[in-house]
Amino acid sequence: MRKWRSVPLAQVKNILATPDVQFVSVERFLTPDVVARLSSQSNFIHVGDQVSDDMGELASVLSVCDHTISIDNSTAHLAGVLGRPMSLIEPLRVCRRRMALALCGA
Repeated sequence: MRKWRSVPLAQVKNILATPDVQFVSVERFLTPDVVARLSSQSNFIHVGDQVSDDMGELASVLSVCDHTISIDNSTAHLAGVLGRPMSLIEPLRVCRRRMALALCGA
């Protein structure tokens, strides 16, 4: 299931190369090698290993970010509840229900 809820790192490389932007990762399940590769960039901070299942902790992090980019449903909804700007990245395999919602503008 997790593979359908993630985006390969190569597909977000262009986003991460945006100048003058600091990226904060709240992903809890990044492998140590991915964290090391991303953390070598000066504009990347990983705090996912410090955020527990507690939505309050995640809300604290999202509330100080200018914009949230997410593939995760709960993170996207939490950003919305907090009134924070957000973008949702859909994996290549999208369910028909979401496609129907996107087409009808819901």
